[in-house]
Amino acid sequence: DELYYHYDESGNVEWALIYGNITLVPPWGMKVCCVLDDRVIRDPNKILAVFSSDYGVYDVNMQEFLDLGTAMMEYEQYYDELHTYFNENNIGEIIGDMDDDRKVTVKDATYIQKCIAGILEYPEDDAVRANFDYNEGYGHLAYLSDFNRDDVRNIKDATMIQKYLADMIDIDDIHLVTVSANYESGMAMNKKTVKFTVNAKSSLEPIRYDAYVDGRKCASIRNRNTFECTFSEAGEYLITIRAYNAFYGIDEYEMTYKVVERNSYKGKTPVIRALYYDKNYFAGDSEHIMNSLDENITITAEAIYGNGDYEYCFLINGEVVQDFSENNQYVLNKAEDGKNYEITALVRDSSTGEGYVSKTMTAKGAVVNR
Repeated sequence: DELYYHYDESGNVEWALIYGNITLVPPWGMKVCCVLDDRVIRDPNKILAVFSSDYGVYDVNMQEFLDLGTAMMEYEQYYDELHTYFNENNIGEIIGDMDDDRKVTVKDATYIQKCIAGILEYPEDDAVRANFDYNEGYGHLAYLSDFNRDDVRNIKDATMIQKYLADMIDIDDIHLVTVSANYESGMAMNKKTVKFTVNAKSSLEPIRYDAYVDGRKCASIRNRNTFECTFSEAGEYLITIRAYNAFYGIDEYEMTYKVVERNSYKGKTPVIRALYYDKNYFAGDSEHIMNSLDENITITAEAIYGNGDYEYCFLINGEVVQDFSENNQYVLNKAEDGKNYEITALVRDSSTGEGYVSKTMTAKGAVVNR
């Protein structure tokens, strides 16, 4: 069955949501499922899956069928309307809905409390991990009762439901604070692997990250905050990072990332490809913040080209704080609240002592409550 059509600006169908399965008797079939926002999409019967969880997408432009999980894992930006369709049509089981009344209420919190106390038992189909659910990818979930999505069934789930119903939590509480790469834009060469590091903060953990390159998902990560991309050709790429909290509140960051030809810097003097520090925060769009509550902030410089044996020097506000040495890190004991910091790193080729290149970044000390 074709359930939904998405049209382009000219009125042509770009993709369609499709339903289909073949019912079988045990033991030839298997249960399958996919987690979408606050819903578990699965068929209670034993089936031979045409698509995972019975739903799929036909993309007219690609002329390809995709199951629901793959569509959301790899091309979520293109199929955002699927979220609306499943929510408006109330398809699937709602996470935290223990009495199956199609909504989350205080009765569900009470049900979980009774299960923890041994008065009741969790339903047999509460475990989602046993089914097909893209554990390290899109929509990870361990249990239908795992309302706070920490992979554990405990009193925290009941407490979170109560707070949710009392409007004591902000389901949109998610903020991307840093996005960095081991090669800065314009320094990475094609066919070279680039490691990106992202950090977000939220009171509603766990936090999950998705990364896109020119609209196609290249990584979906959970319980860690790094991903790698290898760019086959030189050019400019649109990097999009999405951070999700446990309730799928979203924060998004976009950057243009430039990749150069592999031999662009051959024979050049060493340059600093990246200058950064840990425990970093964003204020607004670009201002970097050093948290005055943090101690031992590590500033790191990374160099490329030259003969590979480097010496580094660090300056803060024009004053040398660490002279040339092989150590590419400087530890600042503490940042002062309200103080501006101009951090400069220099690198030189240790065999000749010539051709050193500097790089500077600015930051401000401020109190950041986490």
